[in-house]
Amino acid sequence: MDKMVEELAERLLKQPPTTVVDLVMTAKGLKTGAEILRKERDKELEDLIDDMKLVYKWDRRKYLVTRLKRDITRQGVDSVSRGRWFGIPECCIQNYQKKDKEDLRKQLSLEELKLLEMGENVPDEFYLGSMGYLPCSMRCQATVERGIKARAILEGIDPRLWAKFRNFHIRRRLVEYGGEIKSWREAK
Repeated sequence: MDKMVEELAERLLKQPPTTVVDLVMTAKGLKTGAEILRKERDKELEDLIDDMKLVYKWDRRKYLVTRLKRDITRQGVDSVSRGRWFGIPECCIQNYQKKDKEDLRKQLSLEELKLLEMGENVPDEFYLGSMGYLPCSMRCQATVERGIKARAILEGIDPRLWAKFRNFHIRRRLVEYGGEIKSWREAK
């Protein structure tokens, strides 16, 4: 591994997994921008953003991060323009417009449970691809493809970045869903 990539990997490993995914997806053009929440300004994060050749704006307890300065102001305020800014697949943006957020969460949980009961699995890349939004379905191919690309980027920098995301984000969801499965079965 080249020394600069190795140094970048070490610095990224110090960040929360969701911050890492936001930064690399933005840097590689899988999304126009990201919002990274912080209680206060973070010099280490700001230096990392600069070194990744990204630009940012500190705005009320969050960083708006993009590749181009002009894109910071293009995030919009409505859910369609914001969804596009975050690189969310169009099918998921349109589905989100038609449904109540809580109903969509319930629908996705039920879809996931049915898949698991049928002995199918949900690819890890689906969870990576859907980070930060509610996909249109558990079988959304655009979300899986987004996750496959993001995983390749993470592993290309350092395989530990993918492992960290998977261990902290995906496994936690599976444990949470394990509780949902129990309560769902009891409700039958």
